[in-house]
Amino acid sequence: MSNIIPIILLVLPVNLLCQDSFENGILDRLCGLKAGEKAHYNLGEYAIFTDQVRWEFTSKNIKKLKKKYKVKRIKEVATNSLTQKNKVITKKSPLKGGNMEITTLYFVESEATDIAIIGFYSVNFRDSIEEQNFVKLHLESKIPESIFMQYPVAKVDFAGRDLELNNSCNWMDVNNIQCPHFGQMNWSLHKSLEHAKEQTKIQYEITKGKRMAKLISEEEVPIIFEGKETIAKRTNYKAKIPKFLMRGSNELIIYYVSEEIRGRYISCVLSHYKNDKITENGVPALLEKVMKLKK
Repeated sequence: MSNIIPIILLVLPVNLLCQDSFENGILDRLCGLKAGEKAHYNLGEYAIFTDQVRWEFTSKNIKKLKKKYKVKRIKEVATNSLTQKNKVITKKSPLKGGNMEITTLYFVESEATDIAIIGFYSVNFRDSIEEQNFVKLHLESKIPESIFMQYPVAKVDFAGRDLELNNSCNWMDVNNIQCPHFGQMNWSLHKSLEHAKEQTKIQYEITKGKRMAKLISEEEVPIIFEGKETIAKRTNYKAKIPKFLMRGSNELIIYYVSEEIRGRYISCVLSHYKNDKITENGVPALLEKVMKLKK
């Protein structure tokens, strides 16, 4: 999810996962970052992580994993859709505004002495078939290494088009880029435009519900997004932190966009501080790569 104030979650040598051909399947909508043995993914409404421990699949070890992931009081079940021994745990946590965060953890015997951990995080959304299809791809090593790109951030596949970036940009999360003084944006690819619109709405509601900033204004504005005329919701927030501590502006402008682009259904959130350098297109340089204000 997009935060009001950009904070780097992890700055490590990582990879971006994106695929050239597009058929709206999992591998077409999937993107990810690698950090050592762990991997983090974005799949539409889902944030996903994968990990592995060299433990036997026993009740005792499952209890240890449940404690580690803070779900020890939640009952686990097994799914027949996987041939391997497995346990599945689902946890629901209410958020402000009536939203519900859903965490689903799969503990699966990947080898005789290994347990694979696959975690899915979403808000107001769960698709067990999508989850199980991803788990199978992961366990069968069918997520191709060839679709991972190297850090630092130099080129990004944005809904089927390459964006050229300079080395000053950083990954904040999967499909979430921040370039100091030039803006930040995050995006996801979805099965339908309706799903994309719902995801953008949720990001707006979660940001609005945070206490770290005050909403000053919001409005709908006409923009050109990837060459297509559309409407974006624009909000202006003032962080509850003095300017001198921010070392610049404490006002953040955020655009929320959902559109069909090149056959992809994309939800996108773009933001910049008020004192960032604005181009003739009305937004900073990073945002300008995909949008401009309609004059």
